[in-house]
Amino acid sequence: MKNKHNICFKWTTLLLWCMLIFMPIALLAQPPTARFYAHLGRLDQIMDDESGLQDETQSAKRMSGLYSMTWRINGHNLHFGDDTLAIAVDDEIDTIYYQRSSGERWDTLICSISKPGIYVFAYNDCCGAFDVVDPIKHHKIQGQVQFQLTNGRNISAQLGRGRNYLGMIGDAGGIIDPKHPKSIYPDCRSALIPNVYELQLWEIGHCKGDSCAGTVCQFDSQADTLRYDFEYAPLQELLHFYYLPLREEPLKIVYDLRRRTWRML
Repeated sequence: MKNKHNICFKWTTLLLWCMLIFMPIALLAQPPTARFYAHLGRLDQIMDDESGLQDETQSAKRMSGLYSMTWRINGHNLHFGDDTLAIAVDDEIDTIYYQRSSGERWDTLICSISKPGIYVFAYNDCCGAFDVVDPIKHHKIQGQVQFQLTNGRNISAQLGRGRNYLGMIGDAGGIIDPKHPKSIYPDCRSALIPNVYELQLWEIGHCKGDSCAGTVCQFDSQADTLRYDFEYAPLQELLHFYYLPLREEPLKIVYDLRRRTWRML
């Protein structure tokens, strides 16, 4: 009987040691996740302020439309009022599909879910869409982009010399310097507009008169001011998508001019 108790004790001790050793390994093996949450922001206060200006039917219709706003991430839908949605992080290019209200078309938003953390989609009461908000700093994240070009020839940062390429975020843009890539900021954008940005990459040329079909807002480093009338001749569009910033760091895009392919860093 004593031997049976000893054997049972030894097996129990061995089992406990195995649990202590392998449980932390199993926990570490779980992939890190990013957690997404949709928040109505100031809307509740706005609805209270407007309660005397519209009837209950109008108010209920507006709220119903807002709750039908949908984000689809890795096949999972997220709405205002839902629990947080956990998504495994990776180093790939990620896509979030967004539908403003039921029955409308889906917009495709490109982003990079590469770091664990909490990402908040907050209702934009000015423009009726949404902002990506930093939950720690309590302000919406400003997007910025930096283009790097590879496998190109005779690329110049001076318009009219060599081959010129224009990177754009929103209404702002800059000619890409192949040796010294710089971040492009949406400097000409109203602070009230949602922070989903249209990103573009163009091959451009010098223009005169009617050939100046393109105009972009550009920061003039020499004059330390913004130019709202930088004109150019658009030759070929190389890249065009909507970007959803999930962090303050610039989005780095490497574009291969020979293969016409691109990747994020």
